[in-house]
Amino acid sequence: MAVLQTGQSFSSGDQVTATKLEDIANLATFRTGTNQTADDSTIQVDGSGGYLKVKSAGISSNELATDSVITAKIQDDAVTSDKLAHISNLNVLGNVSGSTAAPVGVEIKDEDDMVSDSATALATQQSIKAYVDTEITAVNVGGVAASFIATPTSANLQSTTEVDIFNETVSLDGTRSIHFKISYSAGGGTTNEWKLYVDNVQIDHSNLALSPGFSGVATLMASSSALGNNATIRVTNKVNSGNVTKTLVNTAKLIII
Repeated sequence: MAVLQTGQSFSSGDQVTATKLEDIANLATFRTGTNQTADDSTIQVDGSGGYLKVKSAGISSNELATDSVITAKIQDDAVTSDKLAHISNLNVLGNVSGSTAAPVGVEIKDEDDMVSDSATALATQQSIKAYVDTEITAVNVGGVAASFIATPTSANLQSTTEVDIFNETVSLDGTRSIHFKISYSAGGGTTNEWKLYVDNVQIDHSNLALSPGFSGVATLMASSSALGNNATIRVTNKVNSGNVTKTLVNTAKLIII
C-alpha cells in the first residue's frame, strides 16, 4: 500500500510534461487513515504544515517495544513527582528488601511507644522525641552511669503528702554523683519540698517557693554518694503551703554520674 498520495495522476494517453513530473513529488501528501502512513491514532498529519507528527496521547505500550527507551534518552528533570505513582499517606518510596529492587512504598509510623517494633518502617520526628523523652535510658559507658526522665502529673505536683517522682533501682557500685532537676509553674503562691533518698536515707532536700504566675526550677544533688548493688534512688515531692494548680514546664530528669 502506497504511503504517499502523489500530487499528479495520469490517465491513459495523457501527455507527460516536466511540470507534471515535478508535481508528482512536489505536491505529494501523506495518506491518512487505517493502515496508511498516518493512522490518525498514533500518527497524524499536521493540518497547517502537512508534516507527520505524533498524535496527542498517541504513544502507549503497544507502540513501544519492551526496553526500547533507555535512561540516557530521558531528558534531565523530565520525570517529576507528579508523574510518579501516587502512594499511600505516611509512605515514602524506598527499598528495604536487603538487595537491589524496584522502589516500593515504605511506611512511616507515628507511634510514641514504638509498639510495632518494625525492622523496615520509618518513624516520625515527633514519635522519636516522645519515645526518648518518656523512656528510661540507662547507659554504662565511661563515667556516665544512668539517666532517667519522668513526666509528673499536676496531681503529683499538688500532693500535700509525700509522693514519689522517681523510684529507681540501679546496679551501680561505687561513689556516684546524683543530680535531679524539674521545672514547673504555679497559678498562685506555693512552696514545694523536694527530697532525694538513697536506700531510704535522705541525702538532700530543697524547698521551691513560687509567686503566682511564675515558674521555677527545683534541683537536688548528692556529689559523692556510695551506691551498692541494686541501690534504690527516690525523689519525692510534697506541698508545704499554697496548694494551687501547677503546670509542668520541662520533664523531670535524674542523672547519675
